[in-house]
Amino acid sequence: MSVFRIATFLAPNVYPAYQAIANQIEVQLGFQTELVVGDTHDQFEAIAPDLAFICGLPYVLMRRQSASIEAIAAPVLRGNRYGGKPIYYSDVIVRAESVYTCFSDLRGCSWAYNEQVSQSGYGITRHTLLTL
Repeated sequence: MSVFRIATFLAPNVYPAYQAIANQIEVQLGFQTELVVGDTHDQFEAIAPDLAFICGLPYVLMRRQSASIEAIAAPVLRGNRYGGKPIYYSDVIVRAESVYTCFSDLRGCSWAYNEQVSQSGYGITRHTLLTL
């Protein structure tokens, strides 16, 4: 039997959750699994996962190029903020002692983002900047 390859292209702090899912696939379905961590979405085809955890925007972009992938689930996070829906937010975070209290206070400042293909980590922030 071949190995059921699972890939994650998400933040490393979530790795234990994907390892737990891989373990449950082994236990519940009897498949031998391999969990692979992708560094960039360009690796998707080379990794050739049977199951992958990716952000929404990379999924949309990859789906446009190939009909060989299909979304089957989206996470529903806990907390009132999420309202029981599979949504996410783009948060701009400053130090607690910072004098900055709103987005416009950050004019002329520098900051970091996680990756350009991240809708919440880059796209929404860039859109907001462009509209301002």
